[in-house]
Amino acid sequence: MRPALWSIQLSSEPNKPQPPRILGNMTVAEWAAKKTPKIEYLVKGVVPAGLHGIMSAPEKSLKTHLSLDLVVSMATATPFLDRFKVPKPVRAGYVSNESDEPKVREAFDRITAHHGTTVHELKNTFLDFNPIFLPRNISEVELFITENRLQFLVLDPTSKILCESSENSTNQMGMYHNLGPISDVGQKTGCSIMLVNHSVKVRHKSKGPYSPPERSEISGAGFAGWMRWWILLHPRQPFNGLTGEHRLWMRAEGSSGHSRSWAIDVSEGPAIEGDDDDDGVGAGRTHWMPTKVVDESEVHAFTKPRTTPLKKDKTAERRAEITRVLSDSAAKTRNAISTSLNMGGGLCSEVIEGMISAGLLEECPIPGSKKSGVRLMPSAANETRQSDKAA
Repeated sequence: MRPALWSIQLSSEPNKPQPPRILGNMTVAEWAAKKTPKIEYLVKGVVPAGLHGIMSAPEKSLKTHLSLDLVVSMATATPFLDRFKVPKPVRAGYVSNESDEPKVREAFDRITAHHGTTVHELKNTFLDFNPIFLPRNISEVELFITENRLQFLVLDPTSKILCESSENSTNQMGMYHNLGPISDVGQKTGCSIMLVNHSVKVRHKSKGPYSPPERSEISGAGFAGWMRWWILLHPRQPFNGLTGEHRLWMRAEGSSGHSRSWAIDVSEGPAIEGDDDDDGVGAGRTHWMPTKVVDESEVHAFTKPRTTPLKKDKTAERRAEITRVLSDSAAKTRNAISTSLNMGGGLCSEVIEGMISAGLLEECPIPGSKKSGVRLMPSAANETRQSDKAA
């Protein structure tokens, strides 16, 4: 028997230290005897503990605001979107690569007010606006987690955090090389890391513009295989900029087994303008108020208003034309009728079949020919004669 390769290497260099073994010989029975950790959730049915995930949505679909609402909900142990239970307070962090501090502060103020607190009371919540680029700065992310003992971390947005790896954005294996260090840090620290990502701009032609989101619409390669849980958002209706009303779909699923989709409504109120005394916050909205969260099955997708008029149904006119051609009671072939009316053969046959089903025509042989044709039913023929006399 040929010896294994590792035994040849071991015998040829007996004094060289051998690397530790990666794979063991544990049986299923031994593994089953161990205490298996239970699946826990930071937000029930939405964010599992200790696993990495993603939030993906098109532009202007509340990605940043809902990420901040997750952070505040966890920090205060109050329900996310007033619906999803947070079992206990969570140390959470938010890292923004967009460096838009006024926008984040304005949103934080409104969201914390809705949760019955203020930004000044969030002692267990951490944030940073210094730009990071992964995987180059992954050690900084790990330090941010460990030093602040974070259980949940948002990295927003992937388009900038992973911009140095843009050449791999359409290469699945290349993206695993960039995403792997993020999941490694999450597993090492026990922190749930959420990436905020964009969805594709152009949906498949089979999908309506306001239908529920799908995993296939996550922009960029590799994310679908990397993520262990995901939150997908998509508009149900166009955003109302005057009233600040958002109507969205939200789908939360994951490898832990949770899978649910909801229709959510969020009101931000009308836009307001900043002034010289607003501490640099600038323009924003008046409030943050989730107004509805219901199961997807209870809501129908919004249909975009038609911009062109409906085509007129000409079935009745075509039936009348065929009736007049057959008013002499003589049977005629479909081809003869089509030629007489200058009507397409397929269309003519479709109208004739409909008239046969409606009891207006009947199929019959053509005298002196092997071909079959159609003629008016007696009742229809009598009605035609009476209407001709009246005319």
